Amino acid sequence: MHEWRRHRQLGTLIAFINYIRTPQQHELFRACQRDANKALPADNQIPLLTPVRPVATRWNLYHVAIERAAKLHSAFDRYIEHYIKSVAFNEKRSGSASKDVVLDEARWAHCQRLGNNYRVPELPQAASDSNEEARGSR
Repeated sequence: MHEWRRHRQLGTLIAFINYIRTPQQHELFRACQRDANKALPADNQIPLLTPVRPVATRWNLYHVAIERAAKLHSAFDRYIEHYIKSVAFNEKRSGSASKDVVLDEARWAHCQRLGNNYRVPELPQAASDSNEEARGSR
């Protein structure tokens, strides 16, 4: 699983989520969100949100991170496009080449399906009520 996350669609997405750390990168991502919102009708615009970074010791954060990334799909597409352009410019200057990092619709859908695997199952209401009663009777 570790190797797969590093090299496939999910690895690409998580790498970009983790790359957004500095104030400059956060501002660039917010600019991408504003740009993505301009393309949407006023009632469908998404508020400016920060990406959620997954933490290896808290597996549910992978689900939350992927769910948030899917919600900000258009902003991530613009952010990745900006990254590709800046890398291409630097590669042209240095003469090197990089791997393909584009997340098309099929890859986004695949990431979302994988993210659902990290979802915490919810307890049925009756079970959670009996747990509350047991805690209260102590």
